[in-house]
Amino acid sequence: MRDAGVEDAAALAPLLASLGYPDEPAAIAARIAALVNAGDRILLAEEGGAIVGFSVLHVTPMLHKPYPIGRITAFVVDEALRGRGIGARMLAASEEALFAAGCGAIELTSAAHRTGAHHFYERLGYSEKRMRFWKDRPR
Repeated sequence: MRDAGVEDAAALAPLLASLGYPDEPAAIAARIAALVNAGDRILLAEEGGAIVGFSVLHVTPMLHKPYPIGRITAFVVDEALRGRGIGARMLAASEEALFAAGCGAIELTSAAHRTGAHHFYERLGYSEKRMRFWKDRPR
């Protein structure tokens, strides 16, 4: 796992396209820069020198809670490599980073048609909460 930089935009393009968000590397690079400049993190999973997955992390302060909420705003593993533990390791690293940033809970969203992803998140301790998956910080 490592943090993404604008130089990773071309490698992220096919992964974003697999989620249904195709775009040019230059546009992706601009968004990477904007996210990083805003304090978000993009964690990359690498295997054999290739980027095989990513997770975008955002910390959101809350008025109605005494702690910020960690949000995973995008999460994907190369479809050809799923089922090998990459996603579980990437999710664990994402959780560790968000909890270390003071988050009291983590939420993520997933399109209704991604039932395989829903099962994956539930298997790792998330539960559906108003069409979002939620996991409280371990005590």
